Amino acid sequence: MHPIQLPLELILRIIPFLDDPPNVPKKEWEHIPLLANSKIRRRSGPPSLSSCSLVCHAWNDICRAYIFRAIYIDCNEDTTFEAFAFLHSTAPHLCKYVRELRLRFCIDVVWVPAWMDACLSRFTNLRELELRYFSEMGPTVTTPLVQGIVSLLATISLKRLALLFWDKFVNASDMSRILFACSATLEEFMIDCLLWEPSRRIMPFVPPVAHLKALRRLELDESITPFAHTNTIECPDLATFTISHYQDHPWELPPWIPASISDLNLRVSVRSGPLQFERLVYPSRLTIQLISLDGDITWLEGNINRLPFHHRLRELTIKIVSYGQNLSSFPESTCYETLCRLLLPHQYPGLLKRIIFNIRIWEHPDIDIAELDSIRMRETVRLEEAFSPLSAVGPFSALVLVHLGPGEHKPNVVMQCIV
Repeated sequence: MHPIQLPLELILRIIPFLDDPPNVPKKEWEHIPLLANSKIRRRSGPPSLSSCSLVCHAWNDICRAYIFRAIYIDCNEDTTFEAFAFLHSTAPHLCKYVRELRLRFCIDVVWVPAWMDACLSRFTNLRELELRYFSEMGPTVTTPLVQGIVSLLATISLKRLALLFWDKFVNASDMSRILFACSATLEEFMIDCLLWEPSRRIMPFVPPVAHLKALRRLELDESITPFAHTNTIECPDLATFTISHYQDHPWELPPWIPASISDLNLRVSVRSGPLQFERLVYPSRLTIQLISLDGDITWLEGNINRLPFHHRLRELTIKIVSYGQNLSSFPESTCYETLCRLLLPHQYPGLLKRIIFNIRIWEHPDIDIAELDSIRMRETVRLEEAFSPLSAVGPFSALVLVHLGPGEHKPNVVMQCIV
């Protein structure tokens, strides 16, 4: 009796389900080397996916597209040649499966092999590219690397680009070439520039303006950078803009932000300087994330009433991130009441207001279920009492989330209260 053979069409449906099962959070990057003692690794996946790849050649070919979809290479003096040589000579067939490539560079990388262009050109289905610490290397390395990257980008449809820890003074022309190469297809762009003191540093190279007609989402990790103060790009159809500012200098939005942007996200701390509006924008959704170690909301008190576009907003979300040592680290009632007073005057028709408190507990205390229920009931009552004036006059919600552990990546939520 011959074994029953599942139709290939069914396998094509099963494999994606195993790779991304519903209601199961994806894991972060893990050290799963593609070869022994290497810094080239792939994103961890469910064990069942790897098992399926061993069934037969047909299943293996289907699984490869998911197993090798995201690749991370830690590039230093000892590993750069080995990692890329593996992809160039030993397993060039894997490059076509890679859709997300993350490269972390190191200052001790002083040369690149002559065949780097040929190796990079094999990533024909690449959609996401991340370059980290690229600026720390010298021009003998960055020049040929940029040439290879630009040649690749000219032949693919890159959708997301992340430039992390980037010194635009050193690599302004490199950034310009990379942006121009993917300007027609880039939809998401994240740049984390090094800090800038305008009075001390002058741009040695003023790049031409890159017209990013497909760009919809942009995240700028620090506002005090030349990228935020020069007309480096044009993005007329940008929909979502996120900017961080943790310095005490006054700051403003970049000049290239379109006035008609839909979503504006501001990330600040209690020590951030005031936000100034030299030009007006009219977002329909505004999110302010405030890092407050002790419940201090002074920045909100000094800035929220100065926003010039309250009447255009449809959604206003305030996220307050605080840290504590134990389960008693909740905001004071005065914090709730102050926020209520701040938001109460802004009662525009249809404006939805949300306040989210993210409380991260540094230590992992022994948690008693009965104690958690008692705390949850207590905090829910406090929220209802403090924000009852807001709830009575318009759409409003307040949420308190308590996480265990200081990590930023998917902390364990142990309690939530909502009104």
